[in-house]
Amino acid sequence: IAVSWGQLFGTETELRAQGPSAVAAVSLYFEDRDDGSVVVIDASNGVVLDTLAPGSNGFLRGAMRTFVSARRASDIGAETPFVLEEMPNGQLLLRDPATDRLIDLRAFGPTNAEAFGRFLELASEPVVSTADPHSDDLQIEATAVALSNQEVNP
Repeated sequence: IAVSWGQLFGTETELRAQGPSAVAAVSLYFEDRDDGSVVVIDASNGVVLDTLAPGSNGFLRGAMRTFVSARRASDIGAETPFVLEEMPNGQLLLRDPATDRLIDLRAFGPTNAEAFGRFLELASEPVVSTADPHSDDLQIEATAVALSNQEVNP
């Protein structure tokens, strides 16, 4: 299992040695909901980037289960956000700073890489809300989670 992990995912040191710094990056939280959906949150500001419907986004869910499993094996919680980075050569990396694990998402094909890559675009868009901010319970909850996580892990 360890050999397979290393071959598929590598370590941050191995993959970072391949090139220069990221041209774009976003820190993300992925939260499971009771209804089976997954909420994707920009960790820098608490903005909900997307809510993934139950049963959708199989590759994304599988990749995140792998990361979460590694955290659990090391008794690490969810306080530290995951980092999605686009490199100058187009490489798309998903990194877990808590475990030093890294996935080159392009290795799984363009469709699977785009399942994550779109969060870079969503995070860079200005936040525009036409809804009443007092009625957007999910946004308020996400902001509170992001802020409490920042207090735990400054």
